[in-house]
Amino acid sequence: MKRITITLDDEVYTALKSHMMTRGLIQAMYGISDAFMVKLVESIEAGLEEKHFSFVPKTEEPTK
Repeated sequence: MKRITITLDDEVYTALKSHMMTRGLIQAMYGISDAFMVKLVESIEAGLEEKHFSFVPKTEEPTK
């Protein structure tokens, strides 16, 4: 596991949030990096002091 502490200046956070909202509005969000940034912004908005990021195991598709 890797651990990092991030401290964002309010201006940096506002710019990051605006950037991600813009990408969402123009439907240009895809991939793991965008998903990570969205979860990071949501965690900050929720006031979380700690957030664990991990892959959720894919469930097998039911056979037809």
